Amino acid sequence: MRFTLRGLVVGYLSALSADHAAAGAAALIDEYERYMPDNAQSQRIRLHLMHGDLHAATAARRRFELLSVRLGSMSDARLFDLHAQLTLYTLSDDSTGLRRTLLALREVASTRAGWQPRAILAEAQLLRCQGHVAEGLRTCEALLRELPALCLDYGQAAASHVELLNAAQRWSDAVSCGEAYLEGLQRAGAPEYRVELMLCQALSAQGDHTRAEALFEHAREQLEGRSVTGVLTGVTYEIGARLALQRGDVSLARARLVRCADRLWTGKHPALLARYHALSRQAEQAARVSWAPAALPVAPRAQLPLTGEATATTQVNPDRGDER
Repeated sequence: MRFTLRGLVVGYLSALSADHAAAGAAALIDEYERYMPDNAQSQRIRLHLMHGDLHAATAARRRFELLSVRLGSMSDARLFDLHAQLTLYTLSDDSTGLRRTLLALREVASTRAGWQPRAILAEAQLLRCQGHVAEGLRTCEALLRELPALCLDYGQAAASHVELLNAAQRWSDAVSCGEAYLEGLQRAGAPEYRVELMLCQALSAQGDHTRAEALFEHAREQLEGRSVTGVLTGVTYEIGARLALQRGDVSLARARLVRCADRLWTGKHPALLARYHALSRQAEQAARVSWAPAALPVAPRAQLPLTGEATATTQVNPDRGDER
């Protein structure tokens, strides 16, 4: 009994750690493998996904399927990693991954009604990535009207709604809805970092940089306080860098991009790295503009010194900013 009980506790902790790519997750999964080797392998899939490592996740999925056959397990790999796929592909704006995940979620939801909200969320996010923001908003809002408040998928649905309002540049609506969602989640003691990260972007777009920064810092502290790493914190620092750039704090933006890279480099997800590099170029351009020396006036030819006076003149090449 003690052996079984310990296995259940370790399995719960390792699953929770894998879903958030928390520090120490790999060690917990290694320990859980002594009790349930096939389920431990399914947790590795989720851990790799939450690091953005698609190749390692695929390899772990193959090992999981092989172990399931050998052990006669009836576990379905989709039920373990579909939620991680939805999270990763939403964060990375990966329309191809979202399309595959949507098809798999619809298949699962056809026999398991509790999975229907996740299929609808995947559809709404896929529409956003394809540029059909208005249709994605209608899909998400229809789900929220039917979804019980503070159910398992409520926080993700609320964050998706604010994200879609941001994509539509409906900043006032995003702020009012985000604040209402945030109040409800806080009152229930539910995690609110997803909504905070979407809401702070709407506030920043409206010019309320103080509140935006406060929300960002609170979300960051929540995640790092739980030792969360990987894609979740990588995208968090990406958002923080964008907030800093919007208010002209280039040095802070560059510092946050360094931390973003630290968390995204493990998985090397191509879409996330491409977005990081684009934002880095934007930050470098902003740095060059903010630190460019003031242009020096060139004296008109009529005012140049006469022969016999000091003849050294300084001219500035406006394209290079150097003296000749």
